[in-house]
Amino acid sequence: MARTIGQGAIQTSDSDQVLVEVITTPRGLRAWRVRSYRDVRALLTDGRVSRHPDVEHASSSVRPVVFEEFGEGHGHRMRDALSRAFSPGRVRYLRPKIHDLAIWLMDAIERQGPPIDLRTSLSLPMAGLAICELLGIPVSDRVEFIRCARTAGRPDETNRAATDVAKLWTIMQSLINNRRLEKGQDAISEMVDTLPDGEIVGLAAALMFGGYETTAAVIERGVVLLLANRPDIETWHRDSKSLAAAVEEILRVPAPSGDGVRPGVGGLPRYATTDFQLGGVSIHTGDLVLLDIRGANQDPCQFAKPNRFDMRRRRNAHLTFGYGSYYCPGAPLARIVLQEVFWALFDRFPRLQLTAEPQRDTDENDAIVSLVAAW
Repeated sequence: MARTIGQGAIQTSDSDQVLVEVITTPRGLRAWRVRSYRDVRALLTDGRVSRHPDVEHASSSVRPVVFEEFGEGHGHRMRDALSRAFSPGRVRYLRPKIHDLAIWLMDAIERQGPPIDLRTSLSLPMAGLAICELLGIPVSDRVEFIRCARTAGRPDETNRAATDVAKLWTIMQSLINNRRLEKGQDAISEMVDTLPDGEIVGLAAALMFGGYETTAAVIERGVVLLLANRPDIETWHRDSKSLAAAVEEILRVPAPSGDGVRPGVGGLPRYATTDFQLGGVSIHTGDLVLLDIRGANQDPCQFAKPNRFDMRRRRNAHLTFGYGSYYCPGAPLARIVLQEVFWALFDRFPRLQLTAEPQRDTDENDAIVSLVAAW
């Protein structure tokens, strides 16, 4: 049973949670924000919402330069390539390499000594190097590849991106040519027989652009959450199953602030491809619909005491990696990266503590930009 609580807002009769509400985005766009777990999960695979039906003219649609250069690829072929890139066998092969990367970073942090910014010394390097390991990027090219791939995917840096696309192409073309001569265990070796060069380069850049900041952000959030729940660290650190459960809870909840749990302000953008009803409101073709993953992950109808960080939570089917056909193929690798980095960090530095509150960006993402710690 639902009731209207304001202009375009629908709320359940037995909960304070708003299911569907009209908001204005930071860019001034009118949007429907969907926050219930049930509706967000359903809409992730619902053909009534997708990319804007007129993507070239949509006011909020901006195409990154890397996709202008290489094309966005043929959907089925690209999804198949991603599935093979993150195959269970490859993920198992990568685990000891990810472990070694984490230990290498701990060695570097220990040599540098406290205080240290965990964002620049741990989360960003770990995220970038893990993707390079997946792709098989040579060690000598990794710093430049990460920089070029990130710039090439930014629609607001067109001039610089054009130069970096050329550099990215040079790095990748050399790797592709080498893999055609001699295969390895990396994802590029899997792609060279099924995708044209341009799509391989575009896909590699998209993996870096899409996975770099997001993985780093979860590492930073995890450090904040774990330090706020220090008595539980020793328990999960000794048990791999407890560590895995802790990672799932880190993926589910936002990082706390001095005022409590930070609220979400946005969501995954989709556009209505037809008129339809949702939660008692009328959504029209072309309407912007924001699927609030963070809100869904804190839906009390799905998660008991959703605002509580509970490393022992048993039912934790969060939507952080999506759902159904929109489930992130890189989720298994991301979980390994998170498990290995948290284990290594608290094994090496059991007395780790933050020396100041995390510094956050002032934009709508409220992302951590500095995380200084000592031990």
